[in-house]
Amino acid sequence: MKQTAIGTREGPHLPRHLPQGGPLRLADHAEIHSVEVADITLPAEGVQGVIIEQARLHHASFASGRLTKPRSSDSRFEKCDFTAAEWTEAHLLRVDFADCRMLGTQWVTLEARHVLFLDCLCEGAFFVSARLQGARFPRCDLRRASFEGADLTGAQLCECDLTEADVQGAALAQADLRGCNINGMKIGARDLMGSILDPTQAMQVAGLLGIVVKDLSES
Repeated sequence: MKQTAIGTREGPHLPRHLPQGGPLRLADHAEIHSVEVADITLPAEGVQGVIIEQARLHHASFASGRLTKPRSSDSRFEKCDFTAAEWTEAHLLRVDFADCRMLGTQWVTLEARHVLFLDCLCEGAFFVSARLQGARFPRCDLRRASFEGADLTGAQLCECDLTEADVQGAALAQADLRGCNINGMKIGARDLMGSILDPTQAMQVAGLLGIVVKDLSES
């Protein structure tokens, strides 16, 4: 099988035209396939084994919902609400999230390939130990988000707000953080090894690590 280079992303394989689906109430092992959906209801006790393939979901609410072992491929979520949602052991392949609300969303043991989070509000989101190699997060609000122990190899987080985000123990080799606000970001001495920073950020990182930078002429 052909290997994709780190940092190269393959977008969703979506049909050009999708039929409109009616209101859906999710149940265990429900399947959403080759359809466009806006109205989704989740039971209070949560669901497991949901499959979403080649689907476009827009303005749908997953807020406070609990999904266990959901799978999604070749799909796009637009302007959806994931506030305080909990997705456990999710597997995502070629999935886009555009302009979604993910305040405090918990991605527990997330496995994701070729995913895009575009202009998403992810303040306080939980990506601990997630596998997000090559993921893209253009212009996302990631304030106080936690990526502790996550694999972000080759990820692109350009122009994100990472204020007070926790990336301790994360793998950031070839991860591009240029243009991000990294004020108060929580890092260890080795966490940013191999990552891509702009000159201003390099100085900020020194400060975050408690390093004092002085010119030779300074006392």
